[in-house]
Amino acid sequence: MTNYVWSAKNQEGKTVHQDAPAETLAESKAWMLSGGFTDLVLVEDEVMALAAKGFPEKTFFMGEELEPTAEQRKRGREQPPITLLRLILDSFRDDKGIWLLVLILGLYFGWLANTLGIVLSIAGLAGWLVFRYWVAAPLLLYNKINVAKDWYRWAEVSALLDKAEKLQKRHFIKLPESELIKIRSQILAGTGRLPEALAWHQQCENNPDCPPWMFKSRVGELYTLAKQYDTGHEYTLQAARDSPTTMIFLDVANHYLRRTRNVVAAREALAKVDAESIPKSGRYFMHRCEGIVAYLEGDFTRAREELQKALKMVEANKALPFRDGSLAMLKAYLACVFGRQGEMEFGRKYFAESQPYLIATEETELLAECKTVLGLV
Repeated sequence: MTNYVWSAKNQEGKTVHQDAPAETLAESKAWMLSGGFTDLVLVEDEVMALAAKGFPEKTFFMGEELEPTAEQRKRGREQPPITLLRLILDSFRDDKGIWLLVLILGLYFGWLANTLGIVLSIAGLAGWLVFRYWVAAPLLLYNKINVAKDWYRWAEVSALLDKAEKLQKRHFIKLPESELIKIRSQILAGTGRLPEALAWHQQCENNPDCPPWMFKSRVGELYTLAKQYDTGHEYTLQAARDSPTTMIFLDVANHYLRRTRNVVAAREALAKVDAESIPKSGRYFMHRCEGIVAYLEGDFTRAREELQKALKMVEANKALPFRDGSLAMLKAYLACVFGRQGEMEFGRKYFAESQPYLIATEETELLAECKTVLGLV
């Protein structure tokens, strides 16, 4: 059974985030509708639910069980990646009592000219911030890993993963073992050691959070990282046959558009996509695919419209994983669209913003196309 999560309005008209476990998405949706919920928007799908299975069933901190609600998970997803500055700002918002106490004590000890008291008050606040930083450390490291992965900085990913694995041993928040194995496999594939990557990833096979279709999808990702695109695509197709879900069909369509420019096959894959079954955070990807289809068909007006919709959605979502890459790819295609429409100034602006990412990830074909269209060769 999969724990689908929806954003919806209840019978009182209040927007809520509701867990709705079911065997299929259709059954989950039917349960929500039968309960009087309206304005349904999918928030967590099969992939997100599987990721959650990798975490320990129960997490305890200071003797209390931690079990975040759907609403708390929603807030966590919508927050931008955690940084030291954000940690301080969050503390100032959430721990007003502590900050107020330190201020009062500081003023009191200042009035008494008690330097030691002032120092101890400040040290207490600093200790609290350090504690909050320690609590957030696994998430902070994971966010850094994803940014480094997005830019194919594999040496940095490896160093961060080593830190995360050491932290696992003494922290109450633990990343799923399958996720750690996946990241190590990606490092190996990204650095040209594909056989080692495949062997390492074999540890995930048949894990509760990595069923056969997910395992094949991840194997496809490893081949793609190694730039063996056709083999990677074959594994993605196998995953689609095992579990014909919307996000896999979007991956299939993306391959046809980006690697073979096969619009007919891409349209066939997109025809199997149910827009309502795309999680809210991933809906931009549908517009991106539709925009690339229109671009390849020569309908540059529609391509511009779809790609700009996707770009606006990504720009608005500060917490989107792999956001840098999503922005860069959209701007690169928009650069080509602007160039085809004769708006070279806008095209070159977008290309300049996307070029560092395209170079870092060796997107040679798209780089060449942008330069050709914009007259930069």
